[in-house]
Amino acid sequence: MSASSNLKNVLIVDDHDVVRAGLRRIISREFEGLAFEEAGDSEELFDRLKDFPADIVISDIKMPGRNGIDCLKDIKGDHPDLPVIVLTAFPESEYGARSMEAGASGFINKENVKRELPAAILLLVLCARAIAAASGDLVAERIRAECGRLLEKFLYASGRARLVSKFLEGS
Repeated sequence: MSASSNLKNVLIVDDHDVVRAGLRRIISREFEGLAFEEAGDSEELFDRLKDFPADIVISDIKMPGRNGIDCLKDIKGDHPDLPVIVLTAFPESEYGARSMEAGASGFINKENVKRELPAAILLLVLCARAIAAASGDLVAERIRAECGRLLEKFLYASGRARLVSKFLEGS
């Protein structure tokens, strides 16, 4: 599928080169025409965000420098509407709630990233597009609610990823 007008620039943050390359490959297979930037630690992450107009950030939790959850709080402070999907090899019970409270748009275990990440990105893009096209606050609110139900249904059906989109709540 070609990249939608809502998704052109992807920032991938992980301290392992091979993981960043794999994520790029997974995303590129599903979405054509994207520009990618990469960061291997928290310092590089914030350097890239200064110059690269990211439409979405895919970030690991554990990395050199500050951890991904602390970085997420600052990202959302500077870019409140920027979707951030957090990836980790650690259990959801350990980091899922903390990630979502910090403002993550999604939380996916790395074991499931090949199957879950493209679908999560697509759902975020489609919901964002529908909300942007809404003809008023009431319509946008109904779309947010329906997208929330669809996201929840998808993720509970998969049983593997927890995606709770803060932008669907209007924050």
